[in-house]
Amino acid sequence: MAHATRPSFTERLTDFWFNRGSPNLGLFLRAGLYFGEAVYRLLLTLRQTWARFNPPRQAPGCRVLAVGNLVVGGAGKTPCTLALAAALNARYIPFGIIARGYRSKAEQQAARLVTPTELTSVTPADIGDEAWLLCWRTQQPVVVGKDRFAAISLLREAYPETQVAILDDGLQQRSLAWNDSLVLIDQRALGNEHCIPAGPLREPRHRLRRFDHWIDNAAPRGVADQLPLPASQGRLAQTNACWVPIDRWQHPAQWIHFEKGLQQARRRSILAVAGIATPEQFFQTLRQHALNIDTLALPDHATDLVAQTLRQCEEKHYDLILMTEKDAVKFFHVRSPIHNHAWALRREASLDPDFIKRLFDGPKTA
Repeated sequence: MAHATRPSFTERLTDFWFNRGSPNLGLFLRAGLYFGEAVYRLLLTLRQTWARFNPPRQAPGCRVLAVGNLVVGGAGKTPCTLALAAALNARYIPFGIIARGYRSKAEQQAARLVTPTELTSVTPADIGDEAWLLCWRTQQPVVVGKDRFAAISLLREAYPETQVAILDDGLQQRSLAWNDSLVLIDQRALGNEHCIPAGPLREPRHRLRRFDHWIDNAAPRGVADQLPLPASQGRLAQTNACWVPIDRWQHPAQWIHFEKGLQQARRRSILAVAGIATPEQFFQTLRQHALNIDTLALPDHATDLVAQTLRQCEEKHYDLILMTEKDAVKFFHVRSPIHNHAWALRREASLDPDFIKRLFDGPKTA
């Protein structure tokens, strides 16, 4: 008789965070997590007190739109940033993007400006997979660095005509003030509503009141009645656009329409790879379209994603490897045997036209 594999600690902790009352953690471990949360909240309070005497600095002559979430990991920040970028492009407003460069070399260095023309020589390991993807998708300058005020100063110095800066994952930083803040809520809502490490929250739930807008990214029904959310709401819509063969990523004319790609993928052996915050979402998308897949789920921003994927492909032959676009950028500077049969899923994101109008034509634009 086959025995079920015991869940790892990470899986049990995630279950505890997002499934209230999960019995997978022992009493003493839970007590340790709650003690850790108390320490975390104390440090957070001290940081907030310090911030009152050292407020974030304003960026003169440039409007800052901060995008982020309270939950650890992704809630749709990158798609939301892309949707804002598309709206700014449609209005012909000069803009740039500020990113931290999480788990990259740039995170530990002085602010670095990256332009689209440099992407052939700059790798995701240099600036972060999200920053690389944002620069590629928007074709706009991205400044990467932990000090966001230094980053926007560099952006304005290089592009003085910049009117708007999108601050990706910038709601918890304290160096740069924003003009508008957008907090994303996805299907996980706030989990068990505890702070790290007893729960997934970077800040307590009541801190939602400090933001200007909240973005519904498949949030549970009725969440607005349960949480102290900002009054202004927008909805993030995402659609499957096309498959990007990673050996032809620079040739959009050769990308494959989403439905046509599904037809080609059916009845083939497939490895689905995801190194994102919620990999099961990507896998479920593929299963819903009748694809039979093996899965390789890795931690968000996994630095060994390429090596892990190649190792899996050595152990078993696959006709096709499917991955998210965020994960695929790690392969764009690496030549490997899988390049001629690996595709990235490109998704298009948009925000409600009425929300965009309120955001850009409201009183804060004066």
